[in-house]
Formats: sequence, C-alpha cells, structure tokens
Amino acid sequence: MNFYEKIKKEHLFIFLFILIALILFSYFDFGYTGLAVRDNKLSCTEQGYSCCSLGTGKGTNYFSLDDTCSQEKSCWSYCAVSYDNKNLITGKSIFTDVFDSVSNFFKKLFKPSVGLDLCQPNTCNYIRSTEGRSQKCVLGNWQNCLQFTMCDQSDGECRYIQGSDPSCTVGLYSTCNPNNVQQYCFRYEAPTSNEYQRVWVNCPQGLICGNYGLCQSTTILDPPTDLVAIQSSSNAVRLNWVYGNVGFATGFKVYRSSNGVLFNQIARLDDIAQRSYEDRDLTITFQYYYKVRAFNSNNNAESPDSNIYGPVVIVPGSLCGNGQINSGEQCDGTNLNGQTCQTRGFSGGTLGCSSTCQFDTSQCTGVTPYSLIVTISPEGSGTVTSESTPPQGNQINCPGTCSVSFNANSQVTLIQRPNTNYEFLTWTGDCSGTTSCTVNMNGDKNVNAYFRLIPPSSTFDYSLYVPSVTITQGSTASQTVTITRTAGTAQAVNVAVSTLTLPSGVTLTSSNNRVCTPTSGTLGSCTVTFTYSATTTATLGASDVRYTGTSLGVEPKYGTFALTVAREQSYYVLTYDRLGSSGRVRITPPNLEYPQHFEGTYLPSESVSLVAIPDDGNRFVGWGVDCSGTETCTFTPINSNKRVTATFTGTTVGSGFLRIDSNPRFANIYIDNSATSSGQTPTTLTLSQGTHALKLTKQEYQDYINNNVQITSQQTNNLGVITLNPSSSLCGNGQINSGEQCDGNNNLN
Repeated sequence: MNFYEKIKKEHLFIFLFILIALILFSYFDFGYTGLAVRDNKLSCTEQGYSCCSLGTGKGTNYFSLDDTCSQEKSCWSYCAVSYDNKNLITGKSIFTDVFDSVSNFFKKLFKPSVGLDLCQPNTCNYIRSTEGRSQKCVLGNWQNCLQFTMCDQSDGECRYIQGSDPSCTVGLYSTCNPNNVQQYCFRYEAPTSNEYQRVWVNCPQGLICGNYGLCQSTTILDPPTDLVAIQSSSNAVRLNWVYGNVGFATGFKVYRSSNGVLFNQIARLDDIAQRSYEDRDLTITFQYYYKVRAFNSNNNAESPDSNIYGPVVIVPGSLCGNGQINSGEQCDGTNLNGQTCQTRGFSGGTLGCSSTCQFDTSQCTGVTPYSLIVTISPEGSGTVTSESTPPQGNQINCPGTCSVSFNANSQVTLIQRPNTNYEFLTWTGDCSGTTSCTVNMNGDKNVNAYFRLIPPSSTFDYSLYVPSVTITQGSTASQTVTITRTAGTAQAVNVAVSTLTLPSGVTLTSSNNRVCTPTSGTLGSCTVTFTYSATTTATLGASDVRYTGTSLGVEPKYGTFALTVAREQSYYVLTYDRLGSSGRVRITPPNLEYPQHFEGTYLPSESVSLVAIPDDGNRFVGWGVDCSGTETCTFTPINSNKRVTATFTGTTVGSGFLRIDSNPRFANIYIDNSATSSGQTPTTLTLSQGTHALKLTKQEYQDYINNNVQITSQQTNNLGVITLNPSSSLCGNGQINSGEQCDGNNNLN
C-alpha cells in the first residue's frame, strides 16, 4: 500500500481545516494582543510592542502609544517583514505570506510578558550595526551603533550597554531606568519585526545601575586625577582637575595643607560638572598643598584622594605673562599700558616688554638715565644696598634711599641684609632668587625684597572661637570672637572676615582686621567684635562666611561661621519674670496683673507700661534687664524684643546664694575674713543679704580678694570664673605671699 492510500479522509479534513485557519489569520487579523501589559511601562516598546513604518503594522494598533514612536511610525503588535523581491501574484509571495503568518501566529501566541529577562546564562546575544562601522550613534537611530552586549556570559546580567564605537554618546541610550535600581537592556526581534526593543533587568543584590549602564556599588567612587594648582592672583590659587567617570559622584571636596600631611577641608562643591576652584585670601610667603575627593551626597561615600599638588608658594608679582598689568608690573607681553619710547623720555625707537614685565627701552633711541626703585616688605624687616658698574656715587641704601637713577646699561648689584629675628625670603619684580641679584639698567626697574619673621624658640600658638551670627532683615547684629593663647609668649593676633563671602544685602559695618593680644597666664584670652548690617531685602537663609586669623611666625588659621539672615520681624515680644518674694505686675495692654510670668506680642507702633504691686509684708526692690529703677516701666512705643524682671523682697532680711568658680579650680574660699575655709571652688554658698568680703587662696597662686560682693535675698550671684595669677611673679617684693616661705634675706618669716 502506498503512502497516499494510508491517508484517511479524517486526517485530510483536519489538515485542510488548519490550513484554512492559518490563511484566515494571515488575511483577516483577529487582533490577538498577547498577555496583559504592565501599567508602569508607558512607551510602545516598553509595553512589548513594536514601532512600525507606514503600512507594515500587524495585529492591534495601540494608537494611544503612537506618540512614543519616532516620526512616521505607529505602535502595533508586530511589524510585517519586507522582502526586496516580494510580488503578490507570485507563488513565492503566497508561500512566504503563509509562512510569515504561521511564524508570526506562533510567535504572538507564545510571546513573553513585558519585562521578562531575556538575558540567560551562556546565551549572550550581540546587536550589531546594520549600516556599517561609519554609522554614528544618534537620537532616533541608536540601533546603528556598532555593537551592544546583551548580557554577561557568566551570570546573565546585563553589563556592557555602551557601543564600542567611540562616537556613541554616553548615557543617551545606555542609561538606568527611573527608579535607579535596574539596568537598561535591549533585545533584537529580527526578523519578526526588525525592531530593537528594550527590557528592564535587575542588577545583582547590593548593586544599582551606574555609569555606562553598569551594575555598580554606590560606595565605590573613582578619585579625581591630574590635579594642578597655580597662583591666579596676588593672594589666590586656582585648582583644576580631571574626572572622567562620573559614576555615582555628586560633587567634590577640596582639601588644603601647609605641610602636605595634615589636610583640612576648605570647600564642598555640589556640582559634579565643576572641575575647578579658586582658593582666596591666602598669605604671601606661605606654602600650600592641595588634594581633591569625589563624594556621593546620598550615602556620604567618598573616593580615594587625588594626587597631592604642592607646595604652591604665594609670591607677589608671579603673574607676569598673563597679558594683564598686575601689581608691580609696567607691562605684560604686548600690553604696554599705552606707553611708547617717547612717553618714556626718548626721542624715538620701539618700546618692548621684558620677561619680568618691565619696560625694555633697549630699542629706544636717545640716551637717558633710568630709575631703580626698591621696596622692602614687611617694613623694618631688612635693608637693601647697591653697587653699580660703572661705579657712581649715588647708590641704593634702603630704607632711606630707595630710588636712584643710573646711566643706561649700567649693571647694578643689589645686596639684601635681614634685620634681627628676620630672614630673607625672595626677590620679585626685576630680580629673582634668594641671594644678591644684578639688574641691567636698560629701562626703569622695580625690585621688591621680601623678608619674613623667624619663629621664636618658644613658639606662640592660639585658638579661635568664632560664633555663628543671626541677623534680621533691616537690622544689625554683632559677633564677639575669642582668641585664646595655647602655647608660647602672648603676641598680637589679627582676625579678618572675608566680605566676599557675606550673603547679598549684608555688609560688615565695623572695621575689618581686628587685632588683640591674648593675656599672659594659663589660657589667656582676648576678644574682638565685628558688627554687621542687613538690608530689608537681604538674602534669607544661612551662609558660610570665611574668616582668617594671622600672627607673626604662626601659620594662618582658616575657617567658616554660619551667618543666618532671618525675615524682618513684624512684631515684638515682651517677656516678664518675677524674682524674689511675693508681688504682682500690672501690664497694659492688656491691663491685667501677672504674679510670676508673662509673654505677649505687640506691634511696633504699640506702647506698653508695667506697674509693680508688692504683696503684704513685701516691698518692690526694682526692675531689671530692659527696665531700671522703681517707677513705672514704659516702652513708648516698643521697638524691639524686651525682657523685664521685677524683684520683690520681704520686710525682713533674708539670704541669697553665691556661685564661685576659679581657674585653676580647688581654691580655698574665705568669707568675711574668716579663719575657717568655706570650702573649695567650684561651689555655691548660702550667705545673708548684704555686702560680704571674698578671698580665694591656692598654693603657688596670688590671693584673690573682693570686699564688695553683694548678696540679694533669694537670688544667686554668679561671679563667673575667677582667674588666679601665678605667685611666682611676686617673688622678690619682700613680702611673704601665698606659696612662698620667704622673700629676700631680710624677710625669712
């Protein structure tokens, strides 16, 4: 029996039925839409469908997603395949159409849900360019990048999303998805739709999608590289660095050191695109080192340090060559500052500019003497003299004779000599180096000689306490800075505020560069005060204001303090508190009596009065804080926040309290010349109301005596911390002081 005879009619019927069904699916698309889409996928390709060219869409047209496709494309279930030689009336056409219908039917039927991870271990796919290596990666044509790796062969996770073609724009298509915890992958569905589609693929646990679409740890940041620091002005240094792989970095931190070992942070840059910083208000003759770190503000991660650059020595006149006329320069390159040979006293010729930015008159015609001017800094630190060839009688002898004219082309040698406690630092201007120098008088010359103080053998050092400041719009505020000596012999300290860092609308109304000398003795200190004024439109909020402390022979101290501008107050607060015995205060408005406490608000135009009313058996002692005396306390009108205290006392003498502390502590306390000690500092004593004598004694320290300590009933009198002076300074006055057994041969006690 041959093959045809084995076929039953039922088998033939089933085959014909399936063939007809397939043809119907091909020519009468029933709009099979696949599995349900996910709500959080908004674009056509993210829903798992295809962006098809005009006339190639098959299945269901998702017209609501058409605008997520590129121009002249719309969103369909899939796209028809285009063959170059396809002809509808040929047998090939019918066969290929039927084949496509069958293929597409089963592909749609078993189409995976949107978001399924198509990258599986050991099944990596490569998306290659369809138009050759020269094709650029541009918006709307990203599929033509040279190559994308779909997944890593070891674990199936997406790894290298960016194409190997360097013209592919980083981050344009190789980006993270919006919640920043997954990677962006692509899948290629040719030949069914000839479309590149994308799916989200989770990164391994503990990692998130980072730069170039890689799964990375947020705590791993690359360090900045190629840090360079160059003096940019007379007291500033410009830093520049390179940071190629941004990754998770959100900004940079800049650090400075005076020795290249101990660094302090001086700036925080929250813009990752900022790759430079200018360090200002630096001190001439000091040296500085710098380094930079990248950081992530979301998790406080920091990168390793960049290269350390330094030392950068701040030397005046080092800006020659920048094309601008800076301090100490006559010219710079072709910038002659409007001068010519004629304006310099010659009859003709061409004026030039030397490598030290001084006028070069060697090409000018006509003989004339040139002037040499010498400047010494700081004043009183040294001397400079000169010797010229050919010799002449008038020479530099500075200070005194600091400007001398020499014949053209004379060779003048300058000799520096530092004064006591000083050393020579450097020449600038038309001289350089640290020894003697020779100046060719082919034009007017300027030379600066810099000396510096040699630190004393007992090195002085100090600390600064610079408090924060809050100022209200339209008002003023003050700030008291405390300088405390921490080592060596006391010497003057200068404190300055960088006015360039004040917020808009705030000005420094006191003089800057305030100076004081911390007193001798243990932890000696002194204070300086700055005052500020804010306009009614001053910028609100907190700002970091820079300050600098300087002292001879001591490295400058830098820091910042917070200056906060608060909104202009539309009302004022009056606070009242009772002190002592029983009594009341009538406050108008609201014309009510308050026995112990009151707090109320008033408009700036309102007037307020307070009347004291003592209870029976008590008397009114007086007002305190913002009022004084015993008469009615009035504010007409109230013009600021006010606090008032009212003190009442009984008709009989009571007792009060005395809080005593000293530096150093544990000093013996004697009250009213008593032979018996009342304890040691720190402590609080109960004393009768009135005037008392106080004496503190401690071995090796001078006695402290105060014969006018006032004690008020039911109040605490706090004398603050009493500083005891060492008794060694009294030895030799012929008297037996605390801690002394004798004083001279005539007083052996």
